[in-house]
Parts: sequence; structure tokens; C-alpha cells
Amino acid sequence: TKSLSCLLLSANRIGDKGAEVLSQGMFDGHLKRLDLTDNGMGPRGAKAIAAMLLVNRHLEDLNLSFNYLGDTGVTALADVLETNSSLKSLCLRNTRMSNDGAHAFATKLPQMRGLKQLVITRNFIDKDGTSALLSGLRRNMEIEHLHIEDKLSTPILREIIHWIRLNKAGRRVFRDSRLPVTLWPDILSHFNVNVDVDVLYHFISEKPDVFQCSRVVGLLGN
Repeated sequence: TKSLSCLLLSANRIGDKGAEVLSQGMFDGHLKRLDLTDNGMGPRGAKAIAAMLLVNRHLEDLNLSFNYLGDTGVTALADVLETNSSLKSLCLRNTRMSNDGAHAFATKLPQMRGLKQLVITRNFIDKDGTSALLSGLRRNMEIEHLHIEDKLSTPILREIIHWIRLNKAGRRVFRDSRLPVTLWPDILSHFNVNVDVDVLYHFISEKPDVFQCSRVVGLLGN
């Protein structure tokens, strides 16, 4: 139905078969939010949802936590997010995802253009998986919330926070070569250069030629 925008079905027993039936009805659906937490789904159900996401351009928030998706199911979802730009939030907490699943997401992260939040806590991801995700995050300018594990080593966590901050500040804008130089002072005026040190450093790295503009020099001098 076109009037239904939110469907919460957590803690039921729909399983893979239910996920397949539900996905078929959503190929041209208008749902914005779908919660299928704790439904006994496995890789087959995840693949059905991934197939739906190939054509569905309305769903923005998807929660598949506490299902048995494994690396096979998680990889299917990662693959489809390379082309789906409408999904903004994906929660895969406790889905039996290991380093292999983390590597699958890391490989696709640079191509993802829509996803803003990815939650993959309480999985079997160690330093190897988090390092891979960090590598993918460096080339992703959209993710603004990446929740992996609380046990991250300090250097990895610190760098993840660094890239997340840049994305929140609009790192994609810094890469836009079409913007005329005269607009950059107005863009920079929205940042507190005393606080957003990461943003300032990234701006200098990406647009060193802009510092020839006297308005930018004056702005930073203040």
C-alpha cells in the first residue's frame, strides 16, 4: 500500500520464507522504514531483501539485527548498496558477521552514495575487519555514523572518528571542482576553524590553490 510508510515486525518468526514473500511485495512499495529484527532469517532471506533493494527506491531505514545472515547474507546486502542510493540507515547488529563480511562492506564502501549510517556491532569482527572498514571509509564521503565495536584499538578508532567528522562536515563538497573559488569563503564561514581542525586540514589538502584567494586568507586569519 502506498499509504504505509513504516512496518515494524521485530521478534516474530517470519524466517526466510516470510522475508521472500515480504520482499516480493516491496519491489514497488513506498515503505520508508522496515524493522525485521529477530525473525529467524538466514542468508536466503537476506538475499531476497537484497534483490528487492535493487529496484526499490523508497526504503530509507532497514534493521535486520539479531538474524542469522552470516557473511553470505551480509555480502549480498553490501553488493546491492553499490547501486542503491536511497537506503540511508542499515542495522546489522548481531548477524553472525565475521571479517569476511566486513571485507565485503569495505570493498563496496567507496562506491556507496546513499548510506549514512551502518551499525554492525556485536558481530565477530576483530582488528583485521575493522582495519579493512577503515580503508574503505577513507574513500567514502557519505557515511556519518559507523558503529563497529567498543573494543576497537585506539589508533583505528581515532582515525574512524576523523573520517566520520570529515563526512559530517561535507567532505564531498571539498572534492567538487565545479564550485567557483569565490564561493569557498562562504562555505568555510560555516565552520569553526578553532574546533573543526580536521575539516581545515582536509580543506588545505584538497584545495591548496584556493588559499590564493584573499577572502579565504582573511577568514582563516580571524
